[in-house]
Amino acid sequence: MLAKWIRRLARNFAHYLFQLMHAWLQVARARSSTPSSTM
Repeated sequence: MLAKWIRRLARNFAHYLFQLMHAWLQVARARSSTPSSTM
């Protein structure tokens, strides 16, 4: 039971991390494509 819960938690964490990395990559790409600005 505990092993299953840990496995599920690990999978959710991996999914969250993947989403976060994807969002960060998009932000970085948009930032590099646009001219340098304060924002």
